[in-house]
Amino acid sequence: SYSYQWTFDGSTGPTLSGLGEGTYYVIITDDNNCSNTDSVVLVRPDSLYLDIDQGTTVDLTCFNPGEGQIGVVAQGGSPGYTFQWTNDVSDGPIAGFLSDGTYFVTVTDSRGCTDIESYTLTSPEPVQAVVPQPENPECFGGKTCIQVESASGGTGNNYTFTINRGIRFPIDSCVEVFAGPYNITVFDSAGCSVEYQVDIDQPEEVVVNLGPDIEISLGEASDPISADISSVFSIDSILWSPVDSIACMTADCQVISVNPSSNTTYIVQVVDENGCTDTDEIEVRVSKRRNIYTANIFSPNQDGFNEQFELVTGSGVTFVEYFKIFDRWGNMVFGRENFTPDNSIDNAWDGDYNGSRAQPGVYVYVARVRFLDNETIEFKGDVTLIR
Repeated sequence: SYSYQWTFDGSTGPTLSGLGEGTYYVIITDDNNCSNTDSVVLVRPDSLYLDIDQGTTVDLTCFNPGEGQIGVVAQGGSPGYTFQWTNDVSDGPIAGFLSDGTYFVTVTDSRGCTDIESYTLTSPEPVQAVVPQPENPECFGGKTCIQVESASGGTGNNYTFTINRGIRFPIDSCVEVFAGPYNITVFDSAGCSVEYQVDIDQPEEVVVNLGPDIEISLGEASDPISADISSVFSIDSILWSPVDSIACMTADCQVISVNPSSNTTYIVQVVDENGCTDTDEIEVRVSKRRNIYTANIFSPNQDGFNEQFELVTGSGVTFVEYFKIFDRWGNMVFGRENFTPDNSIDNAWDGDYNGSRAQPGVYVYVARVRFLDNETIEFKGDVTLIR
């Protein structure tokens, strides 16, 4: 058998417990009184402690649950660490997808030593903004202004906003847009955002229609041209251009007649009580048929029928420079110059020549006529005089 003698406190058992760090000696003696001395060195491990790992810890940058993360680093103690988090959000050194709040974590080493640490995740106040309902455009197809009146929360500065996720505008901008639905997103300097929806109504349209293009004869007035107006608002004015050759047929000039001397495009603009406008146009094409007529036979026999030979002028003729009639020998038997066509008997040949009745036969006439478009044309022909 063996006996034991510890130099630490004189204990005689084979084991000691409750010891601190240090070197301990023991003398072992057998039954023959032979002995040997040995020693053991007890070393105290480093204290176990837990620190927050700033490299893996992320506070919430926006007021969005689930974006936070906490990391811890365990040191000292005896390796082989285990981790216990609040609400079991993790069993490792990193806990992610966290909302704001205070979290506790306990680390335990392989010898059962523990340490505890806590961290409070913070988040800014949510971004908020005042986005007033934009006014509707005054007129169909017009623009109005989207504005963000004010913003708060988040980082508290350098707010911007986008329209339908487009470019960013400073918070004090007035951005012109057409009618329609819009998504307004307001951002702080960290990119945190809040969204708003606005709907801008399209006002009723004022529409004017002049109908298809028309054709008239030179010198003739057109049939009535009506500006067909569709509007839920009252009409303040109806404006035509060009104003030359226009005759209003109603007090407000909604219906007109025109008498141009050449092809003309007329434009009408209607203005409603809100100042909204619409325009339309109509082309009036002028047919330049030269309306000059003469008989090919006349009989000045005083029977009351077909007694004169005259130059009959239709619409579009403004002036006759001359109208002359010659016999077959070239003698001028009748002539008139510089007269306004009125189909008067004074400008017609009654069949007499030098106070006597002209002989039956074929006579030649020539007439030079000026028209509304300032074109002058000479007409020639013949007529047969019978008795």
